[in-house]
Amino acid sequence: MQLSAHLSTGVILSVAAMAFGAEPEAAFFLIIGALGPDIDFFLVKGNHRKAVTHMPVTWAFAIIPAFFSIHAAMFVIGIFSHLALDALDWGIHMHPKSRKYGGLLKVKKDFTKAEHFIEHYMRDWRFLSAEIILAAASIFMVLVFL
Repeated sequence: MQLSAHLSTGVILSVAAMAFGAEPEAAFFLIIGALGPDIDFFLVKGNHRKAVTHMPVTWAFAIIPAFFSIHAAMFVIGIFSHLALDALDWGIHMHPKSRKYGGLLKVKKDFTKAEHFIEHYMRDWRFLSAEIILAAASIFMVLVFL
């Protein structure tokens, strides 16, 4: 998914967490986690989803501190929400030795030029509607619950 979908999902989950009593500071860590794996976009040439930041096994170790800190727990929830969304479109590698992507819907074509990617990605009604629904839901959650 696009960065906007990860941000929207982070906002939706953060507002829900605050509705159940989480402090805003802790909920902010959820948003940071939801955006976190895409830091590799700036560090990796080519498909950044092949980097270790997009592999669940990398973040499995972050679950341990989550038992001791609400901030770490929110961060981990954000990370795994990101990976879940990415599993819908491109798919994700489960671990570094994996050559297969584990994805559900799959983008129909792999684009090597970034400038053409967004144009073709948004022409797929499944991904465009997911982006719009997530954005609308996050705006609704903020307006109604905050």
